[in-house]
Amino acid sequence: MNKLQLYFQTFTNIKYINYEGCRHIKRWVAPTQKEITKRKKKLPPQVEPHRNSFIEWNRNAEIYAFNERLSEKFNTEKLDQAFIHKSYILEEIKNKKKWE
Repeated sequence: MNKLQLYFQTFTNIKYINYEGCRHIKRWVAPTQKEITKRKKKLPPQVEPHRNSFIEWNRNAEIYAFNERLSEKFNTEKLDQAFIHKSYILEEIKNKKKWE
């Protein structure tokens, strides 16, 4: 009888035999996301910033990445020269004067 009680106690202490962990979304996430979305809708439409206006923009890295995306092996100096057009240079000079 004593062995049966021990067996029963150990068997009942196992709470979940086939327990598998699962992720639950917290209760506060959905209301927070709804509030953020509601506030974004109230704002006027935002202009997408140009990549070259970012502080960490690296022209050489961008040209290298573009060359890799083309799956071609162009000379990066030639690509750089191809992207520098007179209108681009004038626009950059105008932007620099504006910020000074």
